[in-house]
Amino acid sequence: MKRIAILGPIPRDHIITHTGEQIQKWGCVTHPVIALSTMAGDTIEIVPVSHIREGDQNSVRAVFTGYKGINLDYITSRSDQGNVISLKFLDMNHRVERQTGFMDPILPDDVSGLLDCDVFVFIPISDYEVALSTLQFIKLKGGDRNIIVFDAHGPTTACLFWRGTKIEVLA
Repeated sequence: MKRIAILGPIPRDHIITHTGEQIQKWGCVTHPVIALSTMAGDTIEIVPVSHIREGDQNSVRAVFTGYKGINLDYITSRSDQGNVISLKFLDMNHRVERQTGFMDPILPDDVSGLLDCDVFVFIPISDYEVALSTLQFIKLKGGDRNIIVFDAHGPTTACLFWRGTKIEVLA
């Protein structure tokens, strides 16, 4: 069975639409995990890797209820830290974004049991959420069998490219 790991935050999003409607939901990693589950069901294993607050464990896990093929073992709350983001839409296309809670970074230890994954999808909102050492660890320990995808979530300003034994920054 194919395995896909999706690394990044699961933020508590507080959204005020341009019409004043208030929405609270879980974001970022939840979207591709649910999309893959909807498309593939239990024909693949989807592994979200994220750090959240202890008090959010049940609520976050409930988001994935009813979806097939999702392994929640790598959503942890050891440090009791998680992302909290406020989005206020000024109109349909413009918003003010503020982050008030921050998760601890995903480190090599967080993915050491996932080196047999066929694909790793990195979907950070900020540059600190998935440590560069984690990417290096996956490439060095997993070899060429892993496909690594970077999602252009948030303000992407550069792309890391693996060439031989080093990572290059392409801007």
